[in-house]
Amino acid sequence: MKYLVFLLAVLLQPLWASEVLPPSPHGQLARRYLDAFNSGEDAIRTFWQKAPTGAPIDERIARYRHMKADLGSLTPVRLVADAPGSLQFIAKTASGEELSLTVVFAPDKPQIVGMRIEHAGMGSRPPAAGPPEDETKLLREVQSAIEEKAKAGKFSGTVLIAHGSDVLWQGAFGLANREARIPNEADTRFDVGSITKAFTKVAIGQLLEQGKLDLNAKVGAYLPDYPNQVVREQVTIGQLLEMRSGIGDFFGDKFLQAHKENIQTLRDYLPFFAAEPLQFPPGTQQKYSNGGYIVLGLIVEKVSGQSYYDYVQRNVFERSGMKDSAFDLRSGRSPKQAIGYTTTSEAGGEAAVALHSNLALLPARGSSAGSAQSAAADLLRFAEALGAGKLISAATIEKLDLHPDGMGIAGGAPGLNAALDTGVRGTGPTSYSIVVLSNLDPPSAEGLSEEIRDTMQRAK
Repeated sequence: MKYLVFLLAVLLQPLWASEVLPPSPHGQLARRYLDAFNSGEDAIRTFWQKAPTGAPIDERIARYRHMKADLGSLTPVRLVADAPGSLQFIAKTASGEELSLTVVFAPDKPQIVGMRIEHAGMGSRPPAAGPPEDETKLLREVQSAIEEKAKAGKFSGTVLIAHGSDVLWQGAFGLANREARIPNEADTRFDVGSITKAFTKVAIGQLLEQGKLDLNAKVGAYLPDYPNQVVREQVTIGQLLEMRSGIGDFFGDKFLQAHKENIQTLRDYLPFFAAEPLQFPPGTQQKYSNGGYIVLGLIVEKVSGQSYYDYVQRNVFERSGMKDSAFDLRSGRSPKQAIGYTTTSEAGGEAAVALHSNLALLPARGSSAGSAQSAAADLLRFAEALGAGKLISAATIEKLDLHPDGMGIAGGAPGLNAALDTGVRGTGPTSYSIVVLSNLDPPSAEGLSEEIRDTMQRAK
């Protein structure tokens, strides 16, 4: 009987797709992609050969193998949004997990040019019913909603909404420093958490384009003194990027007990994770790894001959025009640097106390894994520079799985939350970029970003 059930599931899958996805050319193209994805490598190779994206087919296939191993299959279960240049729908994996897929299409030919996959909780609510609404009216609605949250103490930070490089609306709310009563302003720098990993990816991509790196090379080829022999001999640069190295996190008991003011360089992070055994054989699984991105930062330092901080400042921030971004020490004394406020205790757990500073919980200086400081307009400049080819080429963007026209990245830790969302389409051809930075606990920025996204999807 179980074989009959399995056979029925396979046979019905295209029917489910045809019921969920619209009969438009974009809906048909998305359906053909899903059929090819579920059918296997030969089918997906044929699909990409018929609809090339500019990236080498072997790179597309390599990425497909990882996705196939992780997801098994993708079955659409609910349409979220059908915009002129994109489709968003919820799909179930073989294990039953629900994911939100946003497929972005070329404007002039039947071609998929981008795809964003998120947990179904992010942006998966259907847009509000009713006719398309005026953009100015929706921006006023967003402003009013944020003002209410700020008054209720549920949001402190900055918000920016843009179309291309044109800022449509920007606002600052709450206090950057509660003790000194310094307000947040448009150019206040916030800790952006793991959004920093995108800067690290770009740095790796630049060195790759210069012929100084090989994604298939082992860590030991660049860091012969790295204090873990297994990592030196078995982990590749590509596995570090894709979080398939088996290296774990640096957050843990050792980190909690450490004097955070002493963590000021990338090598200062190594005692918290480098000697630990790998969590799985390299390449066999995928698991979020802050430690792996520390190693990538050390490789940037070794290959470039500069500190990671200097390299990113000159080759990412300055080239993007990011004048309000840095890796400054977390001192709590700069009027342009927002202090984070949290309910997390210094022991790492929730504390039934009022909001307090996060300075004792986080390293004195950020790293290649997280905690660059940036202003909202600078994150928009980063996305624009990336999309314009000012940082790395389109082929390298594809290889590193960066999506400047459909980016959804976030970062969070005690007392900080940041979200950068691009390619958010209204009911017409206009697409929006949304940046939300907060100096409160997650999901203060991510939740607000999702609400703004849902609102702007109603724009004419």
